[in-house]
Amino acid sequence: MYCNKCGNKLKDNAKFCNKCGVRIKEKEEKIVKIIEEQEIKLDSKANNLITLIIVFITLIISIGFIIALNIL
Repeated sequence: MYCNKCGNKLKDNAKFCNKCGVRIKEKEEKIVKIIEEQEIKLDSKANNLITLIIVFITLIISIGFIIALNIL
């Protein structure tokens, strides 16, 4: 979470900015938390997709080797 006034990085439970002293509003904290949770979900989905693609490519290559060995 970052301060809206000065951009300083804040702890998740901060009530005030430790740099400029501005009060952090609860609604802003909740919105930031929701956005961060959504970003984590998107990252997780992207990682799952990458893993699936790697497994699929590995499977295709393995099948190709098996077919090539049977032909020779």
